Amino acid sequence: MRRLLAAALIVLAAGGATASAGRTPKYWIVLGSDRDGTSRAYSVRGDGSRLSPILTRPYTPLALSRDGRTIAYYGDFGLAVSRADGSRFHAVANSVYVSTPDEQPALSPDGRLVVFWRLSARGMWLARTDRRRPLRRLALNGIQADWAPDGKSLVLTDTASVLVQPLRGARRVVARGIDLAAPRWSPDGRFIAYVSQTKRAAQMGLWVVRPDGSGRHRVSREAPSTFAWSPDGRTLAYGRANGVAIVGVSGGGRRALRLGFAAAVSAWSPDGRQLALVGHKGDDPDQIWAGRPDGRGPRRLTNAGRNTALGWTALAPRLPRARPVPPAERVAGTRAVATRTPIGELSADGPRVAFVPNASGVDCDHVTVWAPAARKLVRLAARLPAPCENLGTVSYTIYDLELAGTRAAWADIEGCGNSCDVALSTATLARPLAAMVTDAGGGGGAGGGDFFDFHLRGHGGLLVYNGGYQEPELERIGNGRATTLRRGAHAGFAASVSGNRIAVQEPDAVTVLNAHGAVVRVFPFGRGEVRAVRLDGDRLVVTRGDELEVYDIATGAAELRRPLPSGDELTDADGGIAVLQRGNEILLLRLADGHSFTLAPGRAPVRADLEPTGLYLSYATAGGGGRLVLMPRAEVNRRLG
Repeated sequence: MRRLLAAALIVLAAGGATASAGRTPKYWIVLGSDRDGTSRAYSVRGDGSRLSPILTRPYTPLALSRDGRTIAYYGDFGLAVSRADGSRFHAVANSVYVSTPDEQPALSPDGRLVVFWRLSARGMWLARTDRRRPLRRLALNGIQADWAPDGKSLVLTDTASVLVQPLRGARRVVARGIDLAAPRWSPDGRFIAYVSQTKRAAQMGLWVVRPDGSGRHRVSREAPSTFAWSPDGRTLAYGRANGVAIVGVSGGGRRALRLGFAAAVSAWSPDGRQLALVGHKGDDPDQIWAGRPDGRGPRRLTNAGRNTALGWTALAPRLPRARPVPPAERVAGTRAVATRTPIGELSADGPRVAFVPNASGVDCDHVTVWAPAARKLVRLAARLPAPCENLGTVSYTIYDLELAGTRAAWADIEGCGNSCDVALSTATLARPLAAMVTDAGGGGGAGGGDFFDFHLRGHGGLLVYNGGYQEPELERIGNGRATTLRRGAHAGFAASVSGNRIAVQEPDAVTVLNAHGAVVRVFPFGRGEVRAVRLDGDRLVVTRGDELEVYDIATGAAELRRPLPSGDELTDADGGIAVLQRGNEILLLRLADGHSFTLAPGRAPVRADLEPTGLYLSYATAGGGGRLVLMPRAEVNRRLG
């Protein structure tokens, strides 16, 4: 699934302490977050209180000095620094190169010097953060630099070796290997740890070596993307798929902490009693967590945006605490939901409706289910709000939403290149964590095009879609997986589901199947004549030419025909009432007597779905938001006379 852990985040250990009971935490975690739609720096106490911006400027924090007093940023004007409370902000250099996690700047332990990569020269440069001296180019070709605790040397890698470079003097190679990464100096200066990411079993893992190149040994066969030294330099902690591992510098005393989520980064507090972690559960974006090195008490400190952790500081931010991010949707009465953005997808079934608010700057598109009677919103996939990942020029990621009973399914764009990869996902109200049913490559690329159409259709406990590549297949979704109902003949595009019947639209016929995939009746038509197909209980409703026709499924007989208003499209049928749409107008037509009324609720996109509960209707508002309303069935019948 999308929104996976960041590959490598820079963590420079600084200070923090666990507060004793009843006391205000003394230390703050410095983090970066795009929770409000813009990447910027924040601080939060170790207990999760007082999340506060450090700067109002949209600068991304990249590094924290070892003493926890200086932050380095990247923004429109290049490299900048400030004190960890946000004061003394100023630019340091332009033409800075930070396109990959490997090329982040590195602050000296006291924050007075910074090493960074310049775009113009693609080399390493050294600058004083107070700008009192001009930039100095270092004769270094490497990445992922880290400073010695005394600030007199750097350690870096060129992927094939780990190098120690004094600020004055000749460099020396302290380790060689394959795919070496993330060298980090221990706080006591006695060791350098690094990762060998090669697939060769004899070399892969987390290694430790002395700064003179002696004593090289492996402490773990795992090759983490990030790790952190304990304050005393005796222990290392690194993230794993299901928690954190802690190992002694000699390789002994290893223990795994199962935290119930994938941990990417750990940073120790100076007293060694607390770990700051970056991780996520399910499809959530990365959040900041805090817990003890013994694995007890992991607590999530953030609840929105994509987050990175830099370390700890004793400096409290000067700015007031951050305001909560407004929700993407909220119940606005007994019969309405207000959304921050227009609603792109809508599917109702009985007393519930599922909908997808379009992506905003603070929240990607997602599936929410509204039960008007309970005045309750349930967000499926259990995904915390965060901006969308970059999908090129594609402005949405979810389409083909369908609700059947308490289960929803939808197509989810995973990413786009020359074509788009699409997953079919499902979740229920009882188990809102999304499960992938299947995946497929889309016909369109990042510029749009036609995405893979699963033809999702559902009602009650019956939810189906079309699969198969060699021949058509009709699949049924249940318990997060699919079973095949039918292959080959009459297994074409699912057009509608009602009760325990499925209508399949074919080039020259409409075939009605039962819930097991057996043929109930075939309705032959001229090739390409039928424009739209809907099931309404025991009746089949189709449009062809300029007519709307109704057939009895049991006998196959035509029951009635009515003129189809020019330009109208059949979108739904329920209880003898057809729902027709033309642009932003919705026409409800009672088939028995031809009585009708028209609604023009608002701006595009307009969606409508008729159920026994009533008409669920969504539209865009003038302010750029959206509205979802329920017109009770009694009101629908009253308007039809």
